[in-house]
Amino acid sequence: MEKKTLLEFEKKCVQEEPPRCQAACPLHLDGRGLCAAVGKGDLAEARRLIEKTLPLPGILARICDAPCRNSCLRMEAGGAIELGALERFCAGSGPFRRLPLLVPRNGRTAAVLGGGIASLTAALDGIKKGYSITLFRSRSELRQFLLDLSPLLTNTIIDEELDWLEKNGTVLRPFEDGAPPAELSGMFHSVFVGMDDPAAGGYPGLQERHDPITLETSLPGVFAGGDSGSFIERAAAGRRG
Repeated sequence: MEKKTLLEFEKKCVQEEPPRCQAACPLHLDGRGLCAAVGKGDLAEARRLIEKTLPLPGILARICDAPCRNSCLRMEAGGAIELGALERFCAGSGPFRRLPLLVPRNGRTAAVLGGGIASLTAALDGIKKGYSITLFRSRSELRQFLLDLSPLLTNTIIDEELDWLEKNGTVLRPFEDGAPPAELSGMFHSVFVGMDDPAAGGYPGLQERHDPITLETSLPGVFAGGDSGSFIERAAAGRRG
């Protein structure tokens, strides 16, 4: 066989591609690794995989709507693996590690408007990148907003996530302390608006997004996303913004 023909065959090989569930997950959770860890009874490793990939693991692991289900190969053999149920089981089996961030501040600031999954993910990823984050929703506002998302969430679960955000540098302020995104963009280096929070998503100029990848809006330096019915899609939007 000629080398050129061999290379053409090699390009078609999918053995090193991620599993279909991981490719279909907006956050790319390693579903195969999770199943393997649970199958071995290694729930600490399963929780590590969840925490490595999911922002807000205590929340998202409990309310994941598992869009990967439709891509599961088991769908053709009696039904998809219920990764969402496995995530909930793992989240209830023990604590996540909650390791502190050791990321120096980069001197840049970002404002986050909203109290939904998209906003909290944007705040978390922002501090991981070295930004100083101000999130315009108070703790009590965030609690109520998140409790309304699912009966699977409790004040204790929510507070664990908010405690981690605050300990690692996120400043929480009441929504009324904020301003329209166009004004905030003059006070911060960048602004993210969580469209899954109706109070935050109602400002003009947010619906028109010039960049579908970064989610930048028609307002320079203002990004917006999270208006999906899927919690995981909302988190993915917060990560992109």
